[in-house]
Amino acid sequence: MSSPQSGILPEANQHALFITLSVAGGSESAQVIKEFCPMFEGMTNKVAEMDESARLSSVLAFGADAWGRLFPAAKPSQLQPFQARQDGPRTAPSTPGDLMLHIRSERPDLNFILARQVMEVLSS
Repeated sequence: MSSPQSGILPEANQHALFITLSVAGGSESAQVIKEFCPMFEGMTNKVAEMDESARLSSVLAFGADAWGRLFPAAKPSQLQPFQARQDGPRTAPSTPGDLMLHIRSERPDLNFILARQVMEVLSS
């Protein structure tokens, strides 16, 4: 039996950040993203160590078009652009962007610290 990714179905938190980013064209931007991906889990874990009771977690998601540009040889055959979903008053919008970061915890300052570190890496 498979298990869900820990960042997708964690317990609810009080605070969250959703950051949607567009990847600039060109191979330099793609290389920065490719170097960032394997770093993201470690960055999250390091910030989480500041206060384990805050239950910091994160998810990095790719838009289907961005995945195709960044990792064309590894694009899953069924990967498609995200379609907005609605369930009563709750909506999961389809946002224009290439990357989406979802950072959540019991402490908004930890969310901000991680987000700032991510943006420093991606803006280099």
